Amino acid sequence: DGDGVGGGRDSRWAKFKDDSSPPKVAGAGGSFAEPAAPGAAGGAMAQHFRLTPHLLLLGDPGTGKSQLLQAAQELTGRSVRTSGLGCTNAGLTCAAVRDGPDFALEAGALVLADGGVCCIDEFSTIRSQDRAAIHEAMEQQTVSVAKAGLVCRLRSQCSVIAAQNCKGDRSSRRGASYDRSASLVVNSGLPPPLLSRFDLVVVFASGGKGAASERDKADFIIDTATEQTGKADKDKADEGVEVQVPAADFTWTHGAIREYIAWTKENLLAERPAEQAQRVLERYFMRLRADAALGEGTGGNITVRTFQSLWRLAQAHARLMHHHRVQLEDAIAIVVLHRAALQDHVVGAETAAAGTEDFAPTLPDLDGECAPCSVRGGAFNADLHHGTDIADNETYRAWEAHVLSYLDGP
Repeated sequence: DGDGVGGGRDSRWAKFKDDSSPPKVAGAGGSFAEPAAPGAAGGAMAQHFRLTPHLLLLGDPGTGKSQLLQAAQELTGRSVRTSGLGCTNAGLTCAAVRDGPDFALEAGALVLADGGVCCIDEFSTIRSQDRAAIHEAMEQQTVSVAKAGLVCRLRSQCSVIAAQNCKGDRSSRRGASYDRSASLVVNSGLPPPLLSRFDLVVVFASGGKGAASERDKADFIIDTATEQTGKADKDKADEGVEVQVPAADFTWTHGAIREYIAWTKENLLAERPAEQAQRVLERYFMRLRADAALGEGTGGNITVRTFQSLWRLAQAHARLMHHHRVQLEDAIAIVVLHRAALQDHVVGAETAAAGTEDFAPTLPDLDGECAPCSVRGGAFNADLHHGTDIADNETYRAWEAHVLSYLDGP
């Protein structure tokens, strides 16, 4: 009968049933993985929003990109640094190794850096088939595994800071130098889906158009080497002597900055963002899309991910300033930062038609009158670049007025 057939089927498959909750698989570094499921309980699926920004350092050889990676590693409580040379898919995500009769998972660089920063040097040397494994880890911040009978999902909620040299053009014999006449996709050699996952791209281009001359660069290198030698000799001479530093002469050391960054991560921004900050970011994104549509392409590198990147950077700035919510000051600072990153035909600047915007990024000139990575506000004749900061309220008010007038324009 029907009951007998149903009862026989249930008894046959009873040994495969498990009423207990699925166990969590512990990974290296304290991260956990859950078995992959087709959906959440009750048919509801939680929506994931990435909160950690990613950064790409692109430029000519010898411009200090590896030094910045080392500084980022030292300023983070939990960090993993690796090189793209010889890096494989298993080394970035995870590997299945035999542990007696069974298999076990060994976490890779992206999983080990969960909750911190993953620094990848020579990012362009990673093979294309291995580079595809980074897509999920950078956007969904998970690593799906299906190896040796193990099907699970590892967590990799980390910020990726990658550094690489320019691809270079063999026909022009420029080597690995940054070609200002080409787009960012051509100079980096990265596919657009992967390049759009970076919230900010900073270009380090030399070639005699920077503010520093060749003599200044040589003097800086010599002074740095002399300072390191003198510091070592002084430390050896003053060994065992306690030095009292006055409280008024407080300096931001690596340890102090590291503690401050760890403290700012605890700021959850519980309050709703300010309406003015939302309008500024929305208008700026709409202005970018409009300028890109006037160019040769139909949108260029300005996609929906661009607005998500702007919002993540604004949240990060609010945490850094210890604000309880994203304020107008954070939105203005991110707009200026993004414009500085757009200098020299970088990240979508090549898609805008010439003469369509009055807040255009400045280019380094031959006379060294304008510093690289700078933004000039024509309304009050001020430059902001990587070597300066907004030191007082008067300077900030001037930049705020200029940004608001730029966004209210046509």
